[in-house]
Amino acid sequence: MPRDLGGGGDSPPGPKRGVRRTLLLLSILGLPLAFSLWRLSDLTARATFQQRGYDLVPEIATANESRKQPQPNVSEPTIANAASAKLEGAPHSFLRPSDFVPLSLDPQPTKLFAEATGSAKLLLDEAQTPRTIPDDIIDPAVEEARCKRYHLKYSGRTARRRVFYGSNIADDSWHVISASAMENYGIFHTVAFIESNRTQNHYPRNIRFGPDSEGLEILQGGMYGPNATVTVDYYYNEVGWPKDLGYECAQHAFILERWKKNGMRRGDIGYLADVDEMISRDYLRAMQICDVKEFDAHGNCRDAIITARSVVFEGGPKCLTHNRIWGHPNLIPGECLEGVGDASVHPEPERTWKGPKGEWRGIGWLDDGWQKRSGFRALPQNATHFPLLNGADFRRMSGQSHGGTGHTGFHLHNFFPDAEVLRTKYLTYGHPVKGALEMPLADVHEDIRLMMACTLDGVGARTKYSIAAKPMNEPLPIAFQVPGYVEGRTAELREFLQLEGKSDILEPTTANATSAQPRDGQQQQQQHFLRPPDFVPLSMDFQPTKLFADAEGSAKELLSEAQTPRTIPDDIIDPAVEEVRCKRYNLKYSGRKTRRRVFYGSNIADDSWHVISVGALENYGIFHTVAFVESNRTQMRHPRSIRFGLDSESLNILRGGMYGPNTTVTVDFYYNEIGWPRGIGYESAQHALILDRWKKNGMQPDDIGYLADVDEMFSRDYLRAMQICDVKQFDEHGNCKDAILRAQSLNFEGGPLCLSRWESWGHPGLIVGECLEGIGDASLHPEPERTWKGPKGEWRGIGWLDDGWTKGSGFRKLPKNATHFPLHNGPDYRRARPTGPFWTAHRGPFAHTGFHIHNFFANESVLRHKYNTFGHPVKGALEIPLGEIHEDLKAMIDCSRANSTTPEETFALLKGPLPLAFQITGYIEARTAELKEMLWLDKAD
Repeated sequence: MPRDLGGGGDSPPGPKRGVRRTLLLLSILGLPLAFSLWRLSDLTARATFQQRGYDLVPEIATANESRKQPQPNVSEPTIANAASAKLEGAPHSFLRPSDFVPLSLDPQPTKLFAEATGSAKLLLDEAQTPRTIPDDIIDPAVEEARCKRYHLKYSGRTARRRVFYGSNIADDSWHVISASAMENYGIFHTVAFIESNRTQNHYPRNIRFGPDSEGLEILQGGMYGPNATVTVDYYYNEVGWPKDLGYECAQHAFILERWKKNGMRRGDIGYLADVDEMISRDYLRAMQICDVKEFDAHGNCRDAIITARSVVFEGGPKCLTHNRIWGHPNLIPGECLEGVGDASVHPEPERTWKGPKGEWRGIGWLDDGWQKRSGFRALPQNATHFPLLNGADFRRMSGQSHGGTGHTGFHLHNFFPDAEVLRTKYLTYGHPVKGALEMPLADVHEDIRLMMACTLDGVGARTKYSIAAKPMNEPLPIAFQVPGYVEGRTAELREFLQLEGKSDILEPTTANATSAQPRDGQQQQQQHFLRPPDFVPLSMDFQPTKLFADAEGSAKELLSEAQTPRTIPDDIIDPAVEEVRCKRYNLKYSGRKTRRRVFYGSNIADDSWHVISVGALENYGIFHTVAFVESNRTQMRHPRSIRFGLDSESLNILRGGMYGPNTTVTVDFYYNEIGWPRGIGYESAQHALILDRWKKNGMQPDDIGYLADVDEMFSRDYLRAMQICDVKQFDEHGNCKDAILRAQSLNFEGGPLCLSRWESWGHPGLIVGECLEGIGDASLHPEPERTWKGPKGEWRGIGWLDDGWTKGSGFRKLPKNATHFPLHNGPDYRRARPTGPFWTAHRGPFAHTGFHIHNFFANESVLRHKYNTFGHPVKGALEIPLGEIHEDLKAMIDCSRANSTTPEETFALLKGPLPLAFQITGYIEARTAELKEMLWLDKAD
């Protein structure tokens, strides 16, 4: 989560592709030897590898010869079930296990079970039973009704699109392997697995599905259907790179190569998943037969991804996570896949994961600028086609999910047989948890805590999500309908979790200033966090005049609240309170007597009074400085009127005390008529002025810089923790090697009740003054190269650090004798990524540390203007249907139309803090009503 590897087979590659193949093979060591996927028959090539210092392991015989048990010819089964009906008067017709009729065979194939026991063995038994394929024959009436369920058309297609499935496989349980096989029985042309001798984080592991293993024999014995070709290829890597997602990306490359070897054509569908992720059978059948824009009219691969809306089951079938949607797996047409699509008409893009020193062609996802979300700005101007996609793009990018707000897939998460395997996963895979083998199981991850709360009836378990109280709508996983499975798995899960102990999942009690008893029915888990009533309005003889500029409705009410002078309830440092606060984020409090000062900065333009007020309310009384920069042009150089100019009512509002009684608020102005820079570079130029303002306002090396967009903010509680706790990035950053903290922000789309299905937004950022240009000691830190160097490279770069000067590229351009690392500037906040997604955010039991209040505009004309002129502009944004402008707007429209939940139901999912503004009486209801009206007037679709 590699790109084309050259031609298949043993034929010599062309010069360019051959070099690329060699470079990738160097990273994976054993693959040319691994089960005939890539064979090195050329001794010269072998010698070249050895000269470069890479040892080769002995070649192992192929494990991909068919091991299927004798199977009947079921290419034309008799259909006598609901799938062949006319569906008159029935809006749905989803298959059940009983619709797959067991076949009478003589002899019956031998069933194998490897290490499967209990309910997993029951499911595996069912999955290995040869049976009919009840929905194999195409019935036009059935298919038309099926397509209609997902808002698609059926135009009489007489052959289904072939499906090529692929997944990495490792310690996945027989529960999820069997459930996936049952859901997709008889559908797949190819099932391509990749197994490695190491985990994503390079922990060694034993090959489980090797040659002559019982596990491999089960996979290839017919459980995916009588005509599916099932292979397991092997990835050996002892060089230590890549790790994490890059290790996954490297493996995904060979899934695509296997598809190509197995005859994938441009009209086929690629289906990449983790084993525990699966698209529902009915939806996948629809993708095979309906008119699907992403397969038939994708704009030369501009829009060629289908993303599932998968409901999440945590540990067992009865633990359905409430209101959580998992955005995997994905489907992509072969025409748009590297190695299958026509590379001669598609531009060759730049990709991530380019090697420890940037010496290899990227094996990861498309670089910024080559993706739709970045406006394809790196695409050649005369290009008519868009980049072909690889395995990494499957996991990194998202696309359309047809069928409205209903689910189209399932994520059977953490269906492991025992706690030992579960702990090993969290220690060694993905984002590892240090101490996962020893700490209380509930403390390993909030998903496990949720599983334990569900299974053991835990009270007050602190997790981001909750367990659904109502039964889910159809379709159900076919495996969950096997008689006895749900009961068996639930009992087994309860048994092994009881051995781990129940006490760890219960909500602890605290006795301190911020942990008063819940008031007005407030959830106990919210008692740590301040609410609007905690900020007591001040009685003043002369009340300041409130101004409202162009604010109306709910925005005006919020702005009124923000302009009310009030107390700062968390201003005084109480050691007992601060110790508890730090502990919430896995940090220590060592008795610090003063808070770190915070200097805030943001570009400001047409941001609504909603988000300005939300930010001011959340941070009231915290900031030393608030530094805004406004420009007379947008990022794409469209002219705009200055809104917060001298003597303007809007400027008076900002400076009138809404950020606190002691906060200095400034607005500086950036005028640029020379035509350069634009896009992100234009934003970078403005950020430089923010840092200059901080310096003028007295920023010191131990102060905190906080750079954001106006609609991005840390939660108040987390920011208070950053001011007082022992924070490595502020105190022990290795001479600025690790000095950036990023938020993990919840995304609200258009309104408070529209929580995005994506779990987090990686902004804003914090950085200690000691590591900022203009504040830190420049004599100790090397001067780096930076991007945005002028049209002819004549200027010192105003953008982020060049490749080679960042941690992500191994600081390979740093002078060898350097003891300090480059100082950061404004663009580094927005561009520099910590190791892993957001992992430098100190996340305790509460997964989110901030909020993204996105697209909270007062009317659709401002919303359209944003997408026409700012950031990554959308051509035609002023005229096309609102839902076609951007996927965020489509999500907002879907939410606004379908939303029937109450604030209590929505926020029950959030065990961490809520935005203070959303707790102001009447705001949520008013904003929700205004959003519905705005979208109705726009006739949004």
